[in-house]
Amino acid sequence: MPLKLTYFNIYGRSEPIRMMLTKAGAEWEDERLEFAEWPAIKPTKPHGCLPVITLDDGYEISMELPCFNYVANTYGFQPTNPLDQYKGQMLYECIMNDMVLIKLIPTIQKNLKDPESEEVKELAESVWAPACVHLVRELPKDKKFIAGDKMTVHDYTIGCNLLGCFRNPNAAHKDMWNAWEKASMPPRVVTYINDLEAELKEYLDTRNAEKPSPF
Repeated sequence: MPLKLTYFNIYGRSEPIRMMLTKAGAEWEDERLEFAEWPAIKPTKPHGCLPVITLDDGYEISMELPCFNYVANTYGFQPTNPLDQYKGQMLYECIMNDMVLIKLIPTIQKNLKDPESEEVKELAESVWAPACVHLVRELPKDKKFIAGDKMTVHDYTIGCNLLGCFRNPNAAHKDMWNAWEKASMPPRVVTYINDLEAELKEYLDTRNAEKPSPF
């Protein structure tokens, strides 16, 4: 059987995997669970978490970073330079895990009915601005992406998560994301997201028409 990716019917932590598999032209199954199904399925999955990649021999790889790296190493998205591997991993931990996924998105979800709340506004200064500083520090000035002019796993795990917020027409509070982009996104980050959007246009056009939750 083809490789199977199991995750919820949202973008979330599996969207970078879906993007890489699609870009690689891999044969794979996109198994999307509803949240109501998860309690019954959770005990059957290794470590009780998603995403899970099931290989053709039935072996299951779980948790996001092992899944990211398996796909990257299998389909040619891993940088060959060890320093580029380190830089991307560092950015993911710093920006996505410590800032965006842990602090930014949960707070926005909590304030769905009040996107102009003080708590949301404070995020722009305390979380988003520092994230931009870290990203600009590591983005090369003369190349498109984190490790050169070719997208690597790090652009999928970091850049495409930001792309999913700032350029997704179905994003929750898209007006807020647009305002943040205009007010506080450095030009280098804008260029980076523009390049990602152009590189993934075919995928994004299809995804945006489906209108799932961005998170």
